[in-house]
Parts: sequence; C-alpha cells; structure tokens
Amino acid sequence: MVEKLMSYIGLAALLLALGFGLGWHAEQVHETAKDGNAQSAALTTLQTGVEKQLNSRQQQLEQQADQSSAWQAQTALLDRAATTIHVEIGNATFSPAPGASAAACADPVGSPEFELLYNEAARGDPASSGSTGTSAR
Repeated sequence: MVEKLMSYIGLAALLLALGFGLGWHAEQVHETAKDGNAQSAALTTLQTGVEKQLNSRQQQLEQQADQSSAWQAQTALLDRAATTIHVEIGNATFSPAPGASAAACADPVGSPEFELLYNEAARGDPASSGSTGTSAR
C-alpha cells in the first residue's frame, strides 16, 4: 500500500510539475504574442510614415519636373527670340528717312561715311572701310 501511495504521490508531483510547466509556457506564449502585436503596430506606424515621406518626395519631384519643363519651354522661346534678333542685327542697314530736311549743322548720322561705317559694322566687319581719324580703343 505504501508503494501505491508513493506512486500516487509521484504521479501527483509529476502532474503538478507538468501543470506548472504548461502554465509557465502559456504565459510566455501570451507575452510573446503581446510583444509581437506591439512590434506589428510599431512597424505599421513606421510603414505609414515612410509612405507619407515617399508620397511627399514624389510630389516634390513631379513639381520640379513640371517647373523644369516650363523653364525649358521658356528657354527655347528666348533662344528663338535671340536668334531672330541676331539675324535682324546682322542684316540691318542704315538709310536716312526720305525727305529729311537739312539741319543747320551737318548731321554726321546722314553722311555717306557714317552709312558706310554703320553697314560695315552691321555685317561684322568694323573699321574695314576708311578711317574717321579716331583711334580704336
């Protein structure tokens, strides 16, 4: 009988130890799950923040691209205008207004020498014609 009692006590101790171990294990599983949920929430918050930053940066880049396109279009317009002006200046010739009255003093602008020098300069060949007596600076 004592042996039977000892086996029951041993079995009770084994069940008690097993119950304690399973309870401890269940507690650790519960704590791990809580930590996992907290980490999951933190990761979700981090992901949301990163997505906001990416969207903001993408919007900035799109605005810069639009602005760049506008600047390129304006630059192209300015280049065409500059080319047109350059051609106009290159092909400019001077001729006095028809029927202009004679001035009291000689008008150097209407003189043939001035017209010759002006036309030479307009063609990009300054001072290739006669000198006016002034030195080049």
